[in-house]
Amino acid sequence: MKVGDLIKIPPCDPMPDEWESYGCPCFFCSRNSNRIGIVVSKSAHNRRRWRTIFDCGEWDLLDGQGEIISESR
Repeated sequence: MKVGDLIKIPPCDPMPDEWESYGCPCFFCSRNSNRIGIVVSKSAHNRRRWRTIFDCGEWDLLDGQGEIISESR
């Protein structure tokens, strides 16, 4: 990952039947996100963590989380 990369977060695993009426509590599902975001900076405190912006807000990702769908040049 590097600054400027466009990334996509994979969908969550299916919810257990008893939880289905509550909905997934994750950051992306609970905000009805399209799960596509852009990498804006590298964390100053953790070399493996990246600051990203999605349609639902900012989120920190670790290396390897999410799929790069368009690389910055």
